[in-house]
Amino acid sequence: MGRPFVAAVDGPAGSGKSSICAKAAARLGYAYLSTGVLYRAVGALAHRAGADLNSDAAMARVVEDFSRFFAWDAMQGRISYKGEDISPLLITANAGTYASCAAKLPSVRQLLLPVQRQMIHAAPKGIIVDGRDICTVVFPDADVKIFMTASLEVRAKRRLAQLKKNGMDAGISLEEIIQDIAERDERDSARGEAPMKRAEGSVLFDNSNLSIEEAIAEMVSIIQSCQK
Repeated sequence: MGRPFVAAVDGPAGSGKSSICAKAAARLGYAYLSTGVLYRAVGALAHRAGADLNSDAAMARVVEDFSRFFAWDAMQGRISYKGEDISPLLITANAGTYASCAAKLPSVRQLLLPVQRQMIHAAPKGIIVDGRDICTVVFPDADVKIFMTASLEVRAKRRLAQLKKNGMDAGISLEEIIQDIAERDERDSARGEAPMKRAEGSVLFDNSNLSIEEAIAEMVSIIQSCQK
C-alpha cells in the first residue's frame, strides 16, 4: 500500500495552523496532526512529573515513556496517555512554553521524529500535518509544502482570544502575549536542532488579512491544486 497524500505546513506560533489546518482537513476528509501537540504533551507531562525541562536526559526518559503509552485517533485527532485524555494539559497558558523548552532539546526531537512519521503513515487517506519543521525535517517528501504565517500582532490577538475562550486569560495582557510569541519565534528559529525556517519550494501563505473561512478555503484550494 502507498502512503497517504501528505500536506506539510510549517509556521510560527499563532499563525492559525491548528484551526485552519484542522478544518481544511475535515473538508477534504483527511486526518489532521499538529506535531506541536506532541511537544506540548511531553512538555506538560514532564512539568507535571517534576522533570527538568532543560535536561536532555530527563526529557528523553519522558519521551520514551510517552512513546510507549500514548494513543492517537487519526480521524478524531485525540491523544491519550495511559488511558487519560490529556487535552486539558495542552491548552494551558504555559503549555506553549513547556513545548518550546522540549523542542529545543536534540534528544526530544530525535525520539519524536519516528513517532511523527508513524502517525503520518497511519492516516487512512490523506493528512495535513503542521509544526515548525515538517517540510524541512519530518516529511521533506510531502506532496505539498506550505509556510503559514501572519503578523506578530495578529498572532498575539488570536492567542488572547483562544485563552479567553478557554477561560485562561486572567491577568494576561496583549503586550505580554506579543512578547511571549516574539521570544518563542526567536527560540524556534535560532535553535541548533531543526530550526524553524521556510522550506525551499514551499507555498508562502500569509493569512493576516483573511477571515478564518477565507483562510480555510485558500488552504483547501492550495492542496487541491497539488492533487491534479
